[in-house]
Amino acid sequence: MGVDHHQRNTAVQVWTKQSPYSKVFWASANLQVASEIKSDPSALTRLAIAGFDALRPSGPGAGEQDLEHSWDRHELLERNLRQQIHRERRALESGLAVLATVGSTSPFVGLFGTVWGIMNAMRRIGALAMPPLMWLQARSAKRW
Repeated sequence: MGVDHHQRNTAVQVWTKQSPYSKVFWASANLQVASEIKSDPSALTRLAIAGFDALRPSGPGAGEQDLEHSWDRHELLERNLRQQIHRERRALESGLAVLATVGSTSPFVGLFGTVWGIMNAMRRIGALAMPPLMWLQARSAKRW
């Protein structure tokens, strides 16, 4: 169920290289500056916002800790990030059923086009006064 360390690092490297947000994020002096970055909505941006929201104190008396709000910040951050990753994955996978359907039927559409073309070619050959094979046969007989 878990992803090994190498796979996770590779995925993060690919993801961060493709995002303009990541360049600005990693160039920030600290997390406070990074949390104020305004960027186009991308998966990485939404993930960072979810993380920053988890770290920000919220609600009335945000500095106070009662039993309802006494989550460990690390656990809260991890929970919010997992939820956001789950939402991003669900959004990415939403079109896979349509893609699979199109991908599985496309060979049959191509085959149908081939059969259609052969049928039309045979019809045209049959409609000729002298079919091409007979024409070639008659022509070659005259030469020899």
